Amino acid sequence: MTDPTGAPQNTWAAPPPAKAKKSVWKRWWFIAGAVVLALIVIGAITGSGDEKKDAKVSTPASSATAAVPTPTPPPVTAPPTTRPPANSANITKAEFDQIQTGMSHDAVSAIIGGPGELTSQSDLAGYQGEIWSYKGSSLGANAIMQFQNGALISKAQFGLN
Repeated sequence: MTDPTGAPQNTWAAPPPAKAKKSVWKRWWFIAGAVVLALIVIGAITGSGDEKKDAKVSTPASSATAAVPTPTPPPVTAPPTTRPPANSANITKAEFDQIQTGMSHDAVSAIIGGPGELTSQSDLAGYQGEIWSYKGSSLGANAIMQFQNGALISKAQFGLN
């Protein structure tokens, strides 16, 4: 097919370019939803403010039912935070090798020549745990001992001579 000037006419014309879509965070419904979500989160964090009103409301006890006092639990005492003095003696590889699991902290201290340094202590559900650290003679050399209910359950060392 030709146009009026005699030039051939293209019958396979390209479709018009598609309109570029906006990214999802630029659409109005996404922004509105984000604002609503932010308001819900802020409201949940700050609370509704009704706690004071609810605290003032009380129901009078009827004469038919007597109020039973609730027993107060005993005060919780924290474990002692005092630590024994740090060990002045250094642990050696030979001393480390003499120490066996199941030994008490006193037996370990007798082998090393001092108590070491109490690094961590816990008392939970009837289990008393302690972690003691001991310094070696070279730079960075140390040993760590973990006791549970007074008995050695694990030991580790690094760089002992």
